[in-house]
Amino acid sequence: ARHGHETTCLDGPNADVLEGYGNLISQLATGLDIRSSRRVVAVDYPVAEGQKTSDRNAEPALVVCTAMATDDGTEEVYIAPKCVITLPLGVLRSGAVLFRPPMPSHKAQPLHRLGVALMDKVEILWAKRWWPTNVGSLTISSLESNPVYHPWPWFLEPRAARRHPLGMGVLVCFVTGRFAEEVESLDDQKVVDGCIEALRKAFPKKSVPDPIEAHTTRWGRDPYALGSWTYYAKDSGP
Repeated sequence: ARHGHETTCLDGPNADVLEGYGNLISQLATGLDIRSSRRVVAVDYPVAEGQKTSDRNAEPALVVCTAMATDDGTEEVYIAPKCVITLPLGVLRSGAVLFRPPMPSHKAQPLHRLGVALMDKVEILWAKRWWPTNVGSLTISSLESNPVYHPWPWFLEPRAARRHPLGMGVLVCFVTGRFAEEVESLDDQKVVDGCIEALRKAFPKKSVPDPIEAHTTRWGRDPYALGSWTYYAKDSGP
């Protein structure tokens, strides 16, 4: 993509968020009226002919939700002067949320020109850490690799998991592109089997044990994500 490497980054180095992003969001949400377990099905933003949505006199927006915790799909409507939409691009393009009236073309067309990339994580836990103590990241090459397909390429030991008091070990494998799509089509056991097989081939002199627990993300199939991040695809740009 022509603009694939154009991005805006904050100053300073990369850093880990202690206890994960969930903890950060919880702190920011303190004191706010947060309604969780609601699925947005429609956004109504009545606009008179010739009127802009930014007009102070515009009609209030109505957000229609269903309560996921109820079996009957109880409908709720929230009314506000303005509505900020922060849905993932994959969800916006899927049509899962109905906009009334439909989005204007100058917004809808760019949404469909942008690309949605996929990256998943396979998180693996061992009862005992087995790789060298001074190694916190593993990169594995493969004869099957090509520019858009690379099986089991990179394993990272999370900073918070290092020097576990019980000696446990955690590695997170990051998979992207077409291989991530393949991983999402497999059941959990086949994902773990493939991951462990790659590690055993990479460490033939080590006895890589079976893990005691594993978890695989599937952002491409998650109906509330439908992808991992946005990028400038062909015929799109800033």
